[in-house]
Amino acid sequence: MREFSVPQSFSIPENVSMADSVFRHAEEDPTFVPFKRPSNGGWVDVTAAEFAKQVSAVAKGLIASGVELGDRVAILSATRYEWVVLDYAIWTAGGCTVAIYETSSPDQAQWILEDSATTLLVVETAKHAETHKEVTDGAEALREVLVIESGAIDELSSRGSAITDEELHTRRHQVTAASPATLIYTSGTTGRPKGVQLTHSNFYAESNACRLAMPESMVPGKKTLMFLPLAHVFARAISFGAFDAKVTVAHTSDLTTLLEQFAGFKPNFILSVPRVFE
Repeated sequence: MREFSVPQSFSIPENVSMADSVFRHAEEDPTFVPFKRPSNGGWVDVTAAEFAKQVSAVAKGLIASGVELGDRVAILSATRYEWVVLDYAIWTAGGCTVAIYETSSPDQAQWILEDSATTLLVVETAKHAETHKEVTDGAEALREVLVIESGAIDELSSRGSAITDEELHTRRHQVTAASPATLIYTSGTTGRPKGVQLTHSNFYAESNACRLAMPESMVPGKKTLMFLPLAHVFARAISFGAFDAKVTVAHTSDLTTLLEQFAGFKPNFILSVPRVFE
């Protein structure tokens, strides 16, 4: 078998965390707009300072909710801004994100929750909570289910009001490059979903590789509209690369109006899969 190798293009610090970019952007360029949120048919800016504040508040809420270093927190939701807030907040609190497709069946969700020993689950809608109620009631390690559209972000932010910045700082810096960042499961179309653990080192490398591979797109001032499932590693890897490169990202899960949203948001580049183009 032929083998190929190239010189290493970057190094990975031993103490790196994917949450570091959140606070670096807020300190170095607080008015930078990493995200735009949908609002009344348009888009509202989220600055780096605002994002860091929200991530910190939610992370404090997770700590107040009993999330310990290395605990698994699951997200079952379509692609949306809150998914990203939760992802970075989980890392800031020292946890590990378990990504679940919003289209997963109760049986698939049950297996993932039990296999990962998830302690806290955040779902998108009340319907999701109801659909998976029997499953979540039976998951041994699961302590609580929160619903994004029922105010999960605000609820967590409120809970964390007694957690100090020093406590959060200490927890965040307990994370290292070797710490688990996520458990991502296959879609389960050919059997039980299979989980893969990725570390902060893995995602740090992915982010750097994406920027090296897309030098004209992954630069400050560019924009992209994210619509693929964030439960899949492809969307998340590009998202992290974009965030680290100071690209502005917006989110949608409504593929029926995708062309109209492209026209309104005017992304400089998109990522997709063949079925969307077809």
